Amino acid sequence: MPRTRNEAARDIFQHWNAWTILLFSTFVLLLYVSAARLFATGLALAHRSSSEIAGGSKFSPLSFAVIDSPQTSVPSPQKVERTKVAEGQYQVFQTKSSGALGPFRAEVYNFRESWTLWRLGAGGYQVDGLREFDSPLGESHSNRFQALLSTDLRVRSVKEFAKLRWRPDSGPLTCEFEDRELRCSSNAQDAQQAIELKIAMQHPFGFLWPISPFSLSGIARSSGKHLRQTTPVQLVEIDEASTNTPVSPLVLTGRLRYLGQEKIRVAKRTWRADKFQLDVPLHSSYQMWTSSEGILLSLFEGLGKNNEPARKIDLVRYEKFSGF
Repeated sequence: MPRTRNEAARDIFQHWNAWTILLFSTFVLLLYVSAARLFATGLALAHRSSSEIAGGSKFSPLSFAVIDSPQTSVPSPQKVERTKVAEGQYQVFQTKSSGALGPFRAEVYNFRESWTLWRLGAGGYQVDGLREFDSPLGESHSNRFQALLSTDLRVRSVKEFAKLRWRPDSGPLTCEFEDRELRCSSNAQDAQQAIELKIAMQHPFGFLWPISPFSLSGIARSSGKHLRQTTPVQLVEIDEASTNTPVSPLVLTGRLRYLGQEKIRVAKRTWRADKFQLDVPLHSSYQMWTSSEGILLSLFEGLGKNNEPARKIDLVRYEKFSGF
């Protein structure tokens, strides 16, 4: 018997409902399976994270948060970029005062200073050094120091890992070289024992005592290399006199003259060096030689018998790297 139009429409509707239910059931089943697999993966990763942390590995809980986002990364701490450009050693030679050097009751003997010069990525240079000496004779000392230099090798700051003679609660000792001021601190833990120096300056300055070859060569840079021209400079001497006067600074105004270039042999090689004369009150005249880069090569103080210097600082070892 032929179906009516209503019966045919009803059959089509029933078949459509069956297919719809089948497709929807399949979608729900797939969604459930996917969710279960993701949940199991998450548990495995969480277990791995906790076990590796307990074992002291470098795996971080932060890694779990970004594991599905390869574009995301955890920034690492910035490291100071630096390149070794030179290293060397200075040594003091004495022909008077039985080899003693420095103020009365604070003399040093057998002074040597080893150093490494680094070029910093941000500009300027850093010196890592070691000063070795006897004081008094037979009692050895070894003090590390660091210095920051400008691009033309002038000292900007100095840190010495040592203590003041009369202040055991001190160190490291620091000095900042501003354009018109020298600021130093004993960095004492006890504020009542702290010593702070602020010395106004009018001219280029540096240390004459304690010995600081890089400070002295920095002064030479201020002359401008104009032949026979005199440049006023200031030299600082720090005396550790007594418990009542643990630090006594003395500022001497001197004159620096550029004398031209000449050959000099130090550190087992011959240099075409810039020569200077430094006249300082209360001291004999100094003669100083520096390399074209600004490294102190030699410094003479006065002339004794047989035209020999009474005291001199020589660069006895030197090696250059990286096109310095």
